[in-house]
Amino acid sequence: MGLIARGDDMPVMHLVIEAAHGADGVGEVTTKVVHGNRMNLMATERLSTGYHSKPHVHIAEQINFLVSGASDFYVRDKCFRMHAGDFVRIPSDAFHWSQSTGEALIVEVHSPGFHRDPLVNAVPLYAANETPAPEGHARNLYLDLDTYDFDLSVAEAAAPTDHGLYAAGSSVTQIITSTGGTLSSVHGVTVGMTVRSEPAGARSPLEASEAEQLYWFAEGTVSFTVDNDTFLLGPGDFLRIPELSIVQWNVSEDARWVQVYAPNLVGDPVIAARSLGLFAPDETIPEPGSARQFVLTPNMIKR
Repeated sequence: MGLIARGDDMPVMHLVIEAAHGADGVGEVTTKVVHGNRMNLMATERLSTGYHSKPHVHIAEQINFLVSGASDFYVRDKCFRMHAGDFVRIPSDAFHWSQSTGEALIVEVHSPGFHRDPLVNAVPLYAANETPAPEGHARNLYLDLDTYDFDLSVAEAAAPTDHGLYAAGSSVTQIITSTGGTLSSVHGVTVGMTVRSEPAGARSPLEASEAEQLYWFAEGTVSFTVDNDTFLLGPGDFLRIPELSIVQWNVSEDARWVQVYAPNLVGDPVIAARSLGLFAPDETIPEPGSARQFVLTPNMIKR
């Protein structure tokens, strides 16, 4: 598929699951996933209110953005009642699960990715001249809560509204871009996530980044030029941008997208100033890395 995957042409993981741990109902879920070297990006639709996943862990760090609807996410002993526009981060090896309170659309990033998990069926996005080199791999390990002496109902009764791992959309600084759009950014240890909206006619400068990037497009139509290739992208499509690729985008119809990047780019002071770190009170916040993002001028580029 190269660097893009058309949402309508991708394999879909379709699950119908009986609610776990005594919850009522049956849940229906569809998932589409792409991956690069450092992470995967997943778009999941919860199609009914009965979905209740099994508590599980994985080595991947995970950040979720709720595009639409409502869903409860549980991390360790905390419940986060999420609505459209909210973010939550699941640290590596933190046990977690979720429960639908209605239909919902969720975008998730995992680093490292689930590219070796046959149940996930992630689509690789690589240019023809690239050699795939995924770093690490994650798998879900489902937990027996009796072994952990853990009472699910206690966590599900507690819903903090102020916790380091969770951010309501209204609490994340919304930046007005130079092109008249908006962006909101959060980050963890290894990955960052930005939700961006841009009006028709907006055009970016030439840019390059020391991070790998994955995109999922929610609304509108936008063209991305990545090095010498141009892609027209719309709702449901995915895009990967390799490290240090030269990128420029043009919006032809009001657009909104989710972009994720690894490393998280908070070593760049411009990114750090606008990105909210999602860390639990007992976590040690790591020192920023060295990865940066650059705005380029034509005379800086050798084609």
